[in-house]
Amino acid sequence: MRLRVLVLVIACVAAAGIGVGLSRWQSDGPPATDTADDARAARTPEHVGYTLTEVTLPDGVGGISTTAALDEDRVLAGTGAGNVYSIDLSKGRTAALELITTLPGMVRNIVVSADGGSIAALSLGDEVGRDTLRVMDPSGGAATDFVVDATQGKGALSPDGRLFVNGSFDLTMLNVVTGKTEVLHRPPPTKDQSLTGYEDWAVTEDGLVRAASEQGVDTWDAKDGKRIGGTIGCACDIYRVSLNEPGNLASVATAGGHAVVLDLTTGQAVAEKTITDGGVIDSSAVLGNGQRAVAAAVRAVVWDVKHRRTLWSHAFPDYLAHEVHAIPNSESFLINTVEDSKKAPAGQTAFDSKWWLAKPDS
Repeated sequence: MRLRVLVLVIACVAAAGIGVGLSRWQSDGPPATDTADDARAARTPEHVGYTLTEVTLPDGVGGISTTAALDEDRVLAGTGAGNVYSIDLSKGRTAALELITTLPGMVRNIVVSADGGSIAALSLGDEVGRDTLRVMDPSGGAATDFVVDATQGKGALSPDGRLFVNGSFDLTMLNVVTGKTEVLHRPPPTKDQSLTGYEDWAVTEDGLVRAASEQGVDTWDAKDGKRIGGTIGCACDIYRVSLNEPGNLASVATAGGHAVVLDLTTGQAVAEKTITDGGVIDSSAVLGNGQRAVAAAVRAVVWDVKHRRTLWSHAFPDYLAHEVHAIPNSESFLINTVEDSKKAPAGQTAFDSKWWLAKPDS
């Protein structure tokens, strides 16, 4: 596991928030690293403003270890103490907080089904060291627990919430209604290839299971468990890959400073955008209907997929944009920021982490 992930986990457990802050930022134009494509596209300039709402919990509740969004106004937050809260941000500065459930261990990940009717929460270690997957409705009712290996990744729910899929290498497909599992086997590595674990998953409306790694995206048929086609990737130095909610697009963050959008139905790259001059992009995601994408590379950058034009760019004072997560059926997204270690006092080893909900102004 990369060192940056370990630092992030430490930061998440240590972080504690106070209230919900609201601030408005408008794009001040493309950053200096924009390409000539942006200059040409600027003949018909289009920029968007985003409202940033900090997702925090009151004192005494604990630090946020993970988040997920039910929709543009409601965010789920998991804590190191095992609690899952629903936070209603629709009223701006006044957030309504509701405890949904308590798991036996730190909440590592929360997953929401595409129809919003099911939540899957993963926790690390109960009193005897077992990890727990709890599947429930958004109110916390009708919960069912399963013993899983939570280190195998956050996974994904099918659109109807009946299937949960995760796995770093081979995948485990769990039917949360019957409790039955099926293993989906990963293709063997090619000569001289070193496989890395899957880091994002999706189950499509038409029953396809997809998993993404640094090698690219693999696909199986959920009905018979058979693999479909080859690995879909790009001729670039892939650093991280994320899948959109429908499972038809992948967003590639590269080690070379650019983001790529892949169409998984055709196996082709549909767009590429330079985000930074040669630096690593930590995270990227396709938004809404696929017309926009967002990347985290010190700053948070939203770009137009068709015209490869920067629509919004924002730097956080003393914090680095580290992760971005798309909100289903929305142009909004979540941002995880981590305290800039270069600005921290000498000898500091734990770094603060903050989560933000970004919503377009129009």
